[in-house]
Amino acid sequence: AVVAIILSYAKQASLFAFIIVGVLAGIVGVRTVINTNVMTAFVDIGITLLLFMAGMEVDIPGLIKRWKLLLINGFGQIIGLFIISLGLGALYVGIDATYMTDAGLSADNAMPALIYFALCLTLSSTILVIGTLKSTGQISEEHGQVALGLMVLQDIVAVVALAILATLKPPEPGIAPPNLGIEVAMIFGKMIALAIVLYFVTKYILNPLFKFFAQSGELLFIGTLGYGMGVAALCEVIHFSSGIGAFFAGATLAALPYRHEIEDKVEPLKAFGVILFFMGLGFDISELTPDQMLGGLAEGLILAVLVVVLTIPLMLLLGYLSRLNSKPAFLMGAIINQSSEFSLMLAVLCLQYKIFDPHIFIVVTLVVLISFFLSSLGHQFLDPFYAVFSNFLSFMDGRTKTAEEEVSDDIKLDGHIVIMEYNDLAIEIADFYAQRGEQVLLLDLDPHIIEYFEKQ
Repeated sequence: AVVAIILSYAKQASLFAFIIVGVLAGIVGVRTVINTNVMTAFVDIGITLLLFMAGMEVDIPGLIKRWKLLLINGFGQIIGLFIISLGLGALYVGIDATYMTDAGLSADNAMPALIYFALCLTLSSTILVIGTLKSTGQISEEHGQVALGLMVLQDIVAVVALAILATLKPPEPGIAPPNLGIEVAMIFGKMIALAIVLYFVTKYILNPLFKFFAQSGELLFIGTLGYGMGVAALCEVIHFSSGIGAFFAGATLAALPYRHEIEDKVEPLKAFGVILFFMGLGFDISELTPDQMLGGLAEGLILAVLVVVLTIPLMLLLGYLSRLNSKPAFLMGAIINQSSEFSLMLAVLCLQYKIFDPHIFIVVTLVVLISFFLSSLGHQFLDPFYAVFSNFLSFMDGRTKTAEEEVSDDIKLDGHIVIMEYNDLAIEIADFYAQRGEQVLLLDLDPHIIEYFEKQ
């Protein structure tokens, strides 16, 4: 808590505090007295809830509405940065069969190591991006909505990558390794089957069920956990990724009218698991030797700077192709220019499954931490940075209508009397203003109250 408070004054994400404490605790031997089974269980729950909450960020109508922008900017960013990262991994870090053999790992894992290394550099941080968009009030703007959709696409890629990574886990002695092609096909087949099942569950069960849960904050919390963790557990039983199950469960709840209340209830428990995950990462870092740390420092620093810098021109190019104006394209690139917390999850698992050696692991970890630091610093000066380059980017402007020009005039967002929650006092206030011809807007979660007024 002390370290997090100190870092907050430097406008830095609190996850740095969790990692620092994990490193210090590992150095002084705290890990030896912690019940590792309990900590592992909490970390698993935290990661599952993180994926569940990532699923709740899915706005299917919004994705459909902006499908062209997402197709060009979303897939363009993922594919473009992935190809660049593949080149950096092969040519700069030198990940190949010879490298793997020298590191005491299987040469057959050279290609998976290179692919997952590139993926770790490609993914952006959902936590940091959404936090920045909310704190700066940009989440409802054009670039904010496209960035949110891009984060959803990246989350889907990360969840699938985690599921495929599980098939690369070293087999138990005496058990033949699985056929990778068949396993990947099975993953996508199970994903489609799960999506179909959850579609019908959402249509015929979830709406009335959560309408009942919404009458009580405690019921909503328990019901949400029961559904999210239940779907994840059922996926585990059928030998499928519990993470994908949790993500899909969250996505099905995203369309319910109780979405924001659910997020508010579950967020603290998710945050606790994420804290333990990053502390565990700190423990893993503390086991590395000073030589290993210093050996990866130069590569990690250079790659982090490249991720932060190259993302902006890449998004400007994609913005030009999708006819975005210069400011939303620039701001989008300047907000998503860091590596992700999912990159750390992938790196930890790759280290455990002997796909990464300690050197690659520390390089990826340093890229994430340094890019987090540089990107979050840059987020404090987004508008001044754009002002510096705006004249050079003016050729991108005026080619299409801005989001503000396209807003419908059917709904007037001023002149309302807004009442928070329905009660006896609210009735008197509503009657008072309604009798004087004023429009009254009532906000309430209770589905019975909503139904009552819908019938009036």
